[in-house]
Amino acid sequence: MAQEGEEVPDGLSIGGSEQRRRSDDPADRLIRSLIRNPRPVHTREVQDIRDRIAGAGFNPTRLRVTRRYRGLSYQGRTVGNREEALFLHLVQRVVYDEEWAPGTTMAEYLEDLRSTVRDPDANVVLYERDEHAYAGIFGLNRVPPRRLGPQAG
Repeated sequence: MAQEGEEVPDGLSIGGSEQRRRSDDPADRLIRSLIRNPRPVHTREVQDIRDRIAGAGFNPTRLRVTRRYRGLSYQGRTVGNREEALFLHLVQRVVYDEEWAPGTTMAEYLEDLRSTVRDPDANVVLYERDEHAYAGIFGLNRVPPRRLGPQAG
């Protein structure tokens, strides 16, 4: 599972953003500090970063949609030129990538992502790209079998 995180006006958010502003959240400051000045990380700090990612919402702004996804339909809704990040991610994972099963709701999708983030065996990765700090999680698939799509790994 890949997750993207960006700083946006309301703090950390999953999904792309067309505007970015540095968040003052303590976990976001910690992430930036660890990227600038690498050092051993304390267990509590890793948990703070996990909690921050797990509590992040999807970017609330409507994102530009690439042509590849325009016209795809899911749960009675068709992807247009601009969409909410959560809906777009769900459509990508269910319809295009077939990693989640048809019928998966946005709430279930978020629950699945957050269960991986909270998994103590999952790895937290911090990096910088284009002068912006990012945090990601790499872990085992924790999606319940009934929500796994045919291409789930």
